[in-house]
Amino acid sequence: MNRPMELMKNMIASVKKGALVACIDVNREFENVGLYLDDIDYAYLCTAFDFHKSWKKELEYEGRDYAIGMRLPYYMHQLGLHDIDIRMNDRVIYVNPDTPNYDETEQDFIEMHGWDEPYNMYRREGLIEYFMNRGDDRAQAEAYITLQTKIADYFKHNANKKSFSKVFGLLIAYGRK
Repeated sequence: MNRPMELMKNMIASVKKGALVACIDVNREFENVGLYLDDIDYAYLCTAFDFHKSWKKELEYEGRDYAIGMRLPYYMHQLGLHDIDIRMNDRVIYVNPDTPNYDETEQDFIEMHGWDEPYNMYRREGLIEYFMNRGDDRAQAEAYITLQTKIADYFKHNANKKSFSKVFGLLIAYGRK
């Protein structure tokens, strides 16, 4: 969410007194560590790339807040809402070989994360430039591509169906005008 305070001011202005204002957004840190794949070291999945520099640059220069989900109730309070609360969506997907429609579910998951697209030179250089523009060096950007390639290969070259799970990290904040 870019410039969340502006958006929230407009939301609050568009509802009647006493109305409920609700915002649903992710906490990117939750999502970042919320992927588990059978046979890939979880510690590697969690630590192969550190997004914090990129997230900080996005916040400073684009107004895009990586932790907006966590900050929403504070922003709501600053904007004059009351009876504020926050909840976490408890949805975690777990897919295993016995899951009905396993192949379709797996393919949807792969496409949702872009792991169906090859990391050709054009895509690699675009990602490297993207991360370098946000404060990471080339080696860090390449580490990200290595991680994403490893995950894509995991799904692409896996003759045996594997289990995987994903936390979506959605936070639901709400308050009354």
